[in-house]
Amino acid sequence: MKSRLRALAVLPFLLLAQPVVANEKLVEPAPVAVTTGLKADQVARALKIAFAERGWMVTKEEPGRMEATLNLRKHMLKVEAKYDAQQVTFGYLDSAELDYEEKNGVKYIHRKYEGWMRNVSTSLQRAMLQMAG
Repeated sequence: MKSRLRALAVLPFLLLAQPVVANEKLVEPAPVAVTTGLKADQVARALKIAFAERGWMVTKEEPGRMEATLNLRKHMLKVEAKYDAQQVTFGYLDSAELDYEEKNGVKYIHRKYEGWMRNVSTSLQRAMLQMAG
């Protein structure tokens, strides 16, 4: 009986010591429509502006595709952006310290991933509007 009481008394401390699981399903952002009238080279410039505005570094570039890396504290995230004159799509490439994993065909990553990608998409839309106007 006393051992059960001790175990129950220790349980809240053990629960507090457990790390909070902050993983969510990895959902890629919806494609971003290119502002009417922009050419692919202008979209590339807008992407560079959007990444830089949010603290990302473009690490690789080729026609229609670029890779960018975000380094925040101990976290690293690498994504690709594929683009043409109609749309821009983003895709996960690699990460460190973001608890990326795949279970039963479903990809999971730190909950901040979605927000970081949404921020880049928002900055991209703004940069394209400025170029068009």
